[in-house]
This record gives sequence, structure tokens and C-alpha cells, in this order.
Amino acid sequence: MADTLYVRPGVEGTKQCLTCLHLVTHDKCKNCLYKPDEKIEGTDYRYHNWEHGTWLQAMAQSHAREVAGTKHITIGGQGEADILATHTPEETAANLRRVAEQCGYVVGNLIPTENIKQLSISTHDGSFVITWIDDVLHKIDGKEWSWNRGTDYEAMHEKLERTE
Repeated sequence: MADTLYVRPGVEGTKQCLTCLHLVTHDKCKNCLYKPDEKIEGTDYRYHNWEHGTWLQAMAQSHAREVAGTKHITIGGQGEADILATHTPEETAANLRRVAEQCGYVVGNLIPTENIKQLSISTHDGSFVITWIDDVLHKIDGKEWSWNRGTDYEAMHEKLERTE
């Protein structure tokens, strides 16, 4: 049952964007539905790059890339305020300040306390606090959205299977 999490009933085994492992990252979306030289009728899509996956599997894959620093973490959803987990707090603060004025958001001062550093940022989507422990990105907290290095999507998946 948990394999069908967040998929509309009746589409579990069908090829479509909602059942694709690349749903979250969009890494293989280009030319997936059809190639530029293909003729299709209506919604008779080909799904050339489709790989079966659930929403939780897609989120786990995306999160692993964020933690590794190979994928940016977008703060707030607009796209301009994004960071890499492998950047130092100082690099992150400098990068966010560089575009903040042009993009209409505010970045506070980097506040160090013992082994913890925090940076506040206010975007169109709300205010967030970025926290590093020993210069390693630990979490991003906001009222409506948060990110945590330790999110365990496999454990979440197992828990959902046990409750269904």
C-alpha cells in the first residue's frame, strides 16, 4: 500500500509523471513525454525516461543529493534563495547577500555561538533560520517549510507501511 502513496487510485501501475522516480528532481523530464520528431495524438505520451518510483523514494533521492551538495536546496520556493549543503556558513551568507537586494529578500547577519552558526533570511515565502553545527549544514527552519539533514525517508516509508 505505501508504494502507492500520493498517487491517485487507479494509476498505481501506469506510466505517468506521478509514478516516476524523477518526479521531484525532474532530472530526466526533457524529451520524456515524446521526442521532438515524434508525432503523438492527444495525451498518448511515450514516457521515454520513466522509472517506477513513489513520492517518498523520489524525495529520498533528492534529499541525498542535497546532503551531498550536488543539488541546491531552495529556500522558500522562488528559486533565487538557494544554498549548497557543502558550502561554509560564510560562503552561504555571502552568496545569499549577493542576490538578496535584486530578488527582494533580506539576509541577516551570521550569528556564531560556540559550535553553532545561524543565519536568518526573509523571502516572499516567509522567514527562515539556517543552522550549521561545526560548520556543517544541519537544518533550515521556517513556519511553513523546513529541511533537516537527518530526515530518514526509508524509516518514514516503513512506518507508513506498518500503519496501512
